[in-house]
Amino acid sequence: MSVEAATNRRASERHQVDDVFIAVRPLFEPLGWVKDISKDGLAFEYGHFYQRPIRNSIEVDLFSSVHDLHIPRIPCRVIYDISRLEPFATIRTRRCGIQFGELSEPQAAKLEIFLEERLSKN
Repeated sequence: MSVEAATNRRASERHQVDDVFIAVRPLFEPLGWVKDISKDGLAFEYGHFYQRPIRNSIEVDLFSSVHDLHIPRIPCRVIYDISRLEPFATIRTRRCGIQFGELSEPQAAKLEIFLEERLSKN
């Protein structure tokens, strides 16, 4: 599935971020950077050198020292995982879109606060 097709299916507005990182459990591999996020899911990029396929059902941790953010063990479903080569770039990356599963109350509260802060800055 292309990034554009996945983008058109999104139910909630995504917000661009450049200072939030993601780690896929249980080994915290791959480690990537979040490109955009909503209350329903996010897209992230990670190094193409990571060779193991990302499973369909995963748990992730989100963190940012800039925002004093850490949301551990978010259940997710992988929507797409594709190879990318940006124009004029020499390094390939992968872009992965995930949909959040059922969040616990603390997870949902932290995510909501983070998104509200992002909206108030825009």
